[in-house]
Parts: sequence; C-alpha cells; structure tokens
Amino acid sequence: MIIFGWGHQKTKNYGPVFEYTCSNCHNKNFWQLVSISTWFTLFFIPIFPYENKHLLICPVCTYGAKIERKEVENLKQLANFNSDLINGRITDQEHKQKVRATLENKQLIDTSLSNSNTRPTNQSSKALHCKYCAYKNVSKAGFCRNCGKKLNNN
Repeated sequence: MIIFGWGHQKTKNYGPVFEYTCSNCHNKNFWQLVSISTWFTLFFIPIFPYENKHLLICPVCTYGAKIERKEVENLKQLANFNSDLINGRITDQEHKQKVRATLENKQLIDTSLSNSNTRPTNQSSKALHCKYCAYKNVSKAGFCRNCGKKLNNN
C-alpha cells in the first residue's frame, strides 16, 4: 500500500516590498512578497514541488497580485532592504542608496503596483513592526496581528 498525495503547500514570506493602497480594503500598507509552493507527497512527506506562485499580498485583507518570475529576485532584494531598515540593521540613507541602485540596475518597473517613493518607517515611529514577519502593528499592540508573536514594546 502506497499513500501519496498532492496539494500540500508551503508558504514563504520575504517581507515588505513597497507601500500601496489596496483596491480591495482601501488600507495603505506595505505589501508582502510571498512565495507559495505546492508539493507532491509520499507517505505524507513532501517529495517535490510541482507548482510555484509568487504574490504581492496586502497584509490587512490578504488580497494579492501574481508576480512574474523575472521580477521576483528584484522584489526579494527590496524586501530584504526594507526588513533591514525596519530592524535597524541599516540606516535610512543606506536604504535609499540600495533601493535606488536596485531600481536603476534592474530597471524594476511594475506600473500596476509599485510606488518607489515610499519606504518603511523606522521602529521609532508610532507603529511597531514585528521582527518575525515585518507586519506593521499599532503601538499599543502586545502581539503581532499577523503572526501572533509577542512584540518588543521598548
């Protein structure tokens, strides 16, 4: 007897990419770059992926847009730069330089979603960004509304 299946999904959130006003919920927030891979399983163990999707998702209502494979690497870089800024690993000036270089070198243009003039706010602002998923929470929150982990309210 062999037990096999398909449809097991693994999700990877790369973090915030750019600020955008959602056409579904009308909230202005930093959209998250997410990759979803669907796997074939054997005895409930994922063996190989047979489908990969890359999405930009609104963190409030989870409405999203599918991203072309060629744009994913550039968006991953932007997500890394934004996460580094939020977590205080780079300064605002370093962030601007890295984003500008990425946009100039890769010519990343997505007219339907991008807004390159915005960037994530630093942790010293009123909103608290979760260090695990980079979700922007209200300053009074004790736990992340996105992933549920405890926020550092320092």
